[in-house]
This record gives sequence, C-alpha cells and structure tokens, in this order.
Amino acid sequence: MVFSALVEILAMSPSAKKNIQNQSLSLFDDAPRLTIIQAHFERIHESSFKDLLQGYQRMRILTYSTSLALIKDVAEKMDDLEIIFGREDILHRVSQYVAYQDLLLRDLKQEFHDHDVARQKIDAGTLRMFIVRDMISHEKLYLLEGDAGKRVITGSANFSERAISGKQNESFVCFDNDDDAWEFFT
Repeated sequence: MVFSALVEILAMSPSAKKNIQNQSLSLFDDAPRLTIIQAHFERIHESSFKDLLQGYQRMRILTYSTSLALIKDVAEKMDDLEIIFGREDILHRVSQYVAYQDLLLRDLKQEFHDHDVARQKIDAGTLRMFIVRDMISHEKLYLLEGDAGKRVITGSANFSERAISGKQNESFVCFDNDDDAWEFFT
C-alpha cells in the first residue's frame, strides 16, 4: 500500500499533487491523518546491512537520501533494484539525474565504467530510480524478495553509507515473511 501509493503519486499531474499538499494540516482537525502500525516486539539483535540483504534478489527502496557509491554497491548484489527518493532538493547531484530519467541514464552511464554492473543493469532495466516531485515523502522503506522469502525493513535509516554503517544510531524494524506487513508496505 505505501510503496504502490507513492508510485501512483509519482504518476499524478503537478496540480493533483499540489491539491494533496494544500489540504489542511491543522493538528485539531477531526479527521485522523496519521497511519499507526500496531506491532509486537519480538527480539533485538545486531546485524550488518549486508547480512540483512542475504538471500534476497529483488529490492525496492523508498529513501530520503543516498549516494551513487551505495547505489552501485547494492546494484551489484541485487538482480533487480528500484529506488524512489522522497525529496528532490535533498539529493544534490543525484536529484538532477533522478528528476530527469533520460539525463540519469546518459550521465550515470558515463559515471559508471563500461564494465560496471550498475551501468549494465540500467541498460537492462533492472536498476530503476525515481524521485517524488512537488511533495515530500520522508519514509525509509526497504522491500526485499528472494529465495529467503519476503522482508520489510522500515525505520529511521536512509539509504546512505552512514546510516547503514552502524556508526550512528538508527532503527531498523524488520518484518520477515509477514503477509500483513508485506501487504501494507507494498
């Protein structure tokens, strides 16, 4: 629901997006505006980001920021990778690429060498990147599918080296093979 709803918003006209943004944001409106996910805490353990990806071949990401180096690294590990960036102006150079798919393809191919896996995946259509325009999406969401099943990771961590390195405090909430979580977040 979350990921597919954002994909629908990406396809909206700028005026339709503006209408969504112009809706009242009063804290005292009667209509609820927050989506609350009631979850059950099972356990806590340490893991590396690499280990979280183990056994999965397809990954869809919703993030607020990233870097080309991390995109390249993860593209080498996944058969299929799709990234949606939640804000165009936070990405600096990357936003220029993502906002204009043709420019993205041309310039990323130049950035990545001919033998680079990321470039080959862009050519094959198995690495896709999009940006939310005319609105902001602050979610951090990782949807993984593969031999290990289905995994939803959400929390505070952007798709950046610093966030996944363990060097700063980030939360990773993980739902493994949870059909309800998968249905909601996809």
